[in-house]
Amino acid sequence: MRGYRYSLAGVVFMSLALAGCITAPQYEAPARVKWADEAGSVTVSPISVTRWEDVAASLQPKFKMDSDVALAASIPMTQTLDQRFSDILAASLQAALPTATASRSVTTTTDPETGETTTSIDATRTRRSGDPANAPAAAAVPATTAAALAALAADKPGRDPMLRYLAATALLQEVTLLNRYVTDKIQTPGDQAFLVRLQLAVLPNRRGMPYDVLTDVTLHADDVQAHAGLAPKGTAASGCKGSYDSLSIVPMVVTDNLEGLQASRSSDVARQIGIALLGTVQGIGASGSFGRTTNLLRATQGNETNSLLTIAKLADDTVRVRLGAVQSPTYQYATLPRTHNISLLVIYRPCKDAAGKFETAQQRTITAITRTTFRDAMSGAALPYEDASNRLYRQMGELRAKYPGRFSYLEFARLYQWANQQDRKRFFDYIDRKALRTQGCGGGIGDTLIGVKRYPDDPKLLDMPDDSNLVDLTENLDGDAVNETVDPPLSAECRELSLARYRMIAAALWTDLLSVRPVGEFAYTRIPLALRTTNRTLPVDQTALVTYSQSETSVTLSQAQDLIGLQRLRATLLDGTNNRSIAATETTIAADGASVSAKFPPLKRFGDVAKSGYSVELSVEDYGTDDPCNRNPPPAPATACRKTYSAVVFDGAPTTTSPYSVSATASGIVADGNGKGRLNVSIAQKGTDPISPKLFLRIEGAELSKIDVLRGASVEVKSDGWRITGSGELTLWMENLIPNQVVTISLEDNGTAVPNAVKKTVLSAAPVKRD
Repeated sequence: MRGYRYSLAGVVFMSLALAGCITAPQYEAPARVKWADEAGSVTVSPISVTRWEDVAASLQPKFKMDSDVALAASIPMTQTLDQRFSDILAASLQAALPTATASRSVTTTTDPETGETTTSIDATRTRRSGDPANAPAAAAVPATTAAALAALAADKPGRDPMLRYLAATALLQEVTLLNRYVTDKIQTPGDQAFLVRLQLAVLPNRRGMPYDVLTDVTLHADDVQAHAGLAPKGTAASGCKGSYDSLSIVPMVVTDNLEGLQASRSSDVARQIGIALLGTVQGIGASGSFGRTTNLLRATQGNETNSLLTIAKLADDTVRVRLGAVQSPTYQYATLPRTHNISLLVIYRPCKDAAGKFETAQQRTITAITRTTFRDAMSGAALPYEDASNRLYRQMGELRAKYPGRFSYLEFARLYQWANQQDRKRFFDYIDRKALRTQGCGGGIGDTLIGVKRYPDDPKLLDMPDDSNLVDLTENLDGDAVNETVDPPLSAECRELSLARYRMIAAALWTDLLSVRPVGEFAYTRIPLALRTTNRTLPVDQTALVTYSQSETSVTLSQAQDLIGLQRLRATLLDGTNNRSIAATETTIAADGASVSAKFPPLKRFGDVAKSGYSVELSVEDYGTDDPCNRNPPPAPATACRKTYSAVVFDGAPTTTSPYSVSATASGIVADGNGKGRLNVSIAQKGTDPISPKLFLRIEGAELSKIDVLRGASVEVKSDGWRITGSGELTLWMENLIPNQVVTISLEDNGTAVPNAVKKTVLSAAPVKRD
């Protein structure tokens, strides 16, 4: 028995197979560098400077949002995940029994001499072992691939209704605040607001680098460039006594830019293990298999969002701008050369003079300084910058080797200042002096033209060259270099030759110097601001047009000046006939500070409007030192400023003589994922006259595909639209519906619009089923 087990072990062959497959996005290795200087640079330049009051009104958003729209847009489904797991086990055994064959032959022979007969019998027996190849095939282990994802369940989970209503409330409140954020910007008396647009240009040095760019932008309320000798000195406030200019930044204009990617990914993770047995034991052939397949199928679809631009405030005068790497199908993330326009609301606070008045007579120049950091988009690690001194030494060495004259470090520094100041006279005069002082006509250094000879890098760039005929001319800058007398005197031919040699390289040296950045991570630019003297004034004398309706009463007074920041401005509607006053429910100063609007309760609640005599009063109690009534001399102590305007009352309710009307009771139009939806409307007619033969239904904001008659009404399709031939109820089937957009349904009678149009907001919901 033991020998049988050993023989079984000797003839059994086992094969073990392990298989696995994981599918995931594959990207090429991005290019990475050691120093931030090698990654690239960011430059900054001003695009425009606009006074805030000139553009504030046009920048004020007017989003359409109500409770129904907020509820439909709350908690959207941004990603779906389907997952299925399968674990399959299979085993089989095949056996082939041994076969045996037998044969028998009988042979009879007769001896011819003796006549004796002999019979011989031969028996043959053959035995063969079983062959499993001839046995029936075993069932294979099922395989599963990512293609099976199409069969995954399509059922979607529901949402918590309480959470949905809470999210809708938050969305409605946020949009309401967004609609006011331009008007409600922070500002104090004396401030002057400007919309400053800067252009940040990202210039990578190579392709395929996965770096986000973080740039800190600091605005200085001073001409820092001029103080550093890198710009001509401009005008500055000269009357400031004990105070100084300051500014603050409000990053409230275009602070985000996102790119979206509709992503659909599927993965098939499979693990297979199989054991196959093949053997022969004492003539019995056997084969078996054991298999197990484990599959994890997952399908994910959603919107991936990548931030390309984000602006955040670090301090009153500093913002951080994140310029994100874009999504790349090759490297996953890549830094691209591109420009970004940055809009900043800059609130400038001028200093005060000895009398306490804001000093606004002189213009100002502010300076924008940027500091850039390159961060790996995946790890977040920041690239270090090379030591600035070593980099400058190397750059100066390259410039000395490139140009004749062996300029010193100090000479390059002075020429760099003049180039930034655009002081061409001093720059080119110095180059002429350099040409005359080298006296290069006799050979040596003066014989070197551009590209003919290269000088080795000199580590002692702060030292002057050893050549006795090269002197530092930075201390003697006045006079005409061409007519300067040098010792020993130069011949006319030598003078012209020397000047020609150096003038050939002057413009190129100017450009090369401007490309040098003393500290690689910083850039700068100057921004001029045109201050003006403010004169806070209430609207001029005028007749106010008071408009009333069933819901409210409103009035607007124009031609005011600099009212931004005015506190406790109140509007009152005075009824002189009945001796009563109506306080405004809302008083608003326009974003440009040039007009005042007020809203009051409906006048019809207070009696017969025609028998009342109204006027409008504006009053201000807290106005500081700037009297908006411009009283001369100003009262001391300050008293309330009041101004009254005569008024004309106008009924703003629309008047219509049309007997036709259209109405709808639904709060909105429900649209499916294909932009299709429906709305039930009622067409009504006053009187019994025959309906107009030219009464048509008009729709704006959607495309009308079909009309079903519910009750009474009748419709005809004409070449110029849908003609209404009777009153009643209709179902309007519409296409090309866009969520949150407003659809207007109106009637047109003989080419004239009927005033009472229906306006409904498109709501996104489940698909609409049509019969």
